[in-house]
Amino acid sequence: MTYIDLSTDSEIAKDGCALICALGNFDGVHLGHRTLLEEATRQKSRFPHAKTAVFTFLKPPFPVEQLTVLKTKLQLFKEAGIERAVLCDFETVRNMTPDVFVKDILIEKLACLSVVCGFNYRFGCQASGTAENLRTMLAGRAETTIMEPCLTEEGRLVCSTAIRQCIKEGDVYRAARMLGRYYSLTGQIIHGNGLGHSLGFPTINQALDPEIIYPKRGVYYTGCAIDGTIYPAVTNIGCRPTVTTGDQLVCETHILCPLGNLYGKQAVTYFYERRRDEIRFKDAAELSETVEQDIAAALLYTPKCLFD
Repeated sequence: MTYIDLSTDSEIAKDGCALICALGNFDGVHLGHRTLLEEATRQKSRFPHAKTAVFTFLKPPFPVEQLTVLKTKLQLFKEAGIERAVLCDFETVRNMTPDVFVKDILIEKLACLSVVCGFNYRFGCQASGTAENLRTMLAGRAETTIMEPCLTEEGRLVCSTAIRQCIKEGDVYRAARMLGRYYSLTGQIIHGNGLGHSLGFPTINQALDPEIIYPKRGVYYTGCAIDGTIYPAVTNIGCRPTVTTGDQLVCETHILCPLGNLYGKQAVTYFYERRRDEIRFKDAAELSETVEQDIAAALLYTPKCLFD
């Protein structure tokens, strides 16, 4: 996949290729977003000489805890068959009127033959442009496909806001149903305080990205991917109130099989389901007993199927 920074590439279509372009912020690249990407790739049969693309932002337009960092987004775009990612600094376009955005960006810079957006897509200064405005402005120049809402179980609308709420509530399984994959945290394995090892339950600690959303504090059934292999695990997200008095959040995972020294490696922790709240125990013995129960339950746990 080709990556293009709109702020530095003045002539996007310099190779003569027009684009079939999906528009959006794509935080999470969830099932609703997937419908846009699938439609863009489907249109390739109608525009065989065009490239499939996404137009999105280098950073979120507004401060919000993210579901996915840019690197993860780009990988998910690639897996969906997208050939180009056009990345834009939000400040570059935030004050553009909708008609200027359409003319200068979509038509002149990107040479769009077709654009795909969600029913609630907004663009231009103060988000004054709507999906229907986009269709009108592109009439006679490019086709516009407006995708209907994507729904999941119980008729719930799939959107990044709903997924964030599920994660904050600890309902990582429902979040996964809307994402189309298990929610995960990626980070380098770093040194902790060695408490788990002293109790007989060695854990890995992951460096946390402050811009990413984290599940509600507690213990989760998880899978931990290291060097391309996913191992069954149990993970605590919290502040370890039994042994510390601070409020620094940690992500510590006990992998259910010995793997040796893992410091410095990248780990991806997939959150399957919440087991319990984080608890302040009366002493280390009670903590150790509960962790033993967590591990025993994790050894018997099988992740639920995400799709019926």
